[in-house]
Amino acid sequence: MTDLPGCLYGRAMIEPPEHPAPPSTTPHWQPQPARGAPVAAIRAAQPGASIVHVEATTDITTADPELTDHAEVLRAIGWLPTDLVLGRVDAAHPLRGWLEEHGADPGHLAELESSATRIDVMGVNYYPDLTPRDLVAGPDSPVQVSYDRGTAGLRAAVERFTDRYRLPVVITETSIEGSDEGRVAWLRDSVAEIEALRSEGRDVRGYTWWPMFDFVDWSFASGGRNVE
Repeated sequence: MTDLPGCLYGRAMIEPPEHPAPPSTTPHWQPQPARGAPVAAIRAAQPGASIVHVEATTDITTADPELTDHAEVLRAIGWLPTDLVLGRVDAAHPLRGWLEEHGADPGHLAELESSATRIDVMGVNYYPDLTPRDLVAGPDSPVQVSYDRGTAGLRAAVERFTDRYRLPVVITETSIEGSDEGRVAWLRDSVAEIEALRSEGRDVRGYTWWPMFDFVDWSFASGGRNVE
């Protein structure tokens, strides 16, 4: 279901490191300066276009008091791509210093801040058995363990995105692996949860079951195999 005729569906993403690096780590990544020109060109060519920025949900918790700060940093990193696109990473942003300490060019960050892109809708990706992560101590470093949080996680994701960015949202990706019965159950339950959120005043404009039939799992890349 969708309420967005003529929308542009895309994603501007900056991949952070999987785990927060200690201050002594050699800088190893750079956010790339964003430009508002492509969005401006789209709006000029199609004034009625709706610009959708899509972001994966970061849902990380921990029961280990020693990992509380680590989990908090990971959650903050999850907001970074959208915060950068929207020009929110100013001098007061909690991760501005962290970015510069880990190699981000202050000039690039200033350019991102001054060239903020206006988007119309926030796309939210959420998978009930993949998105929620429990942060636990591993042999060498903390480990993220996926678990199924069901519709409670979907609700929390929608509430966090709408509260933070004050934009309409679309569920741009959701589904679940498993049996046909399990997939049908998630389709039914997740749609019902979205309807409940809408009835409570949350501005959810659409829902995408992805993929419709089947897809190549990201895990193929780790084996270096030809997926065909």
